[in-house]
Amino acid sequence: MNKDDKGLELLERLNGQIDELHTEIQVAYDEVEGLHPDFNTIEMMTAKNSFDIATLKAVRNS
Repeated sequence: MNKDDKGLELLERLNGQIDELHTEIQVAYDEVEGLHPDFNTIEMMTAKNSFDIATLKAVRNS
């Protein structure tokens, strides 16, 4: 195998790895995008819980 053949083989392997990484990144991105509405719900519930706790403390301290 000559130098050019080794270079082409390396390039093909690297391109294959790049394609695999691109696919993995896309899958992760899609999963995160799918969770986005859940994060919004959690944020709203956390804000409501914080408000409820503040209200209870105010009642307790009055």
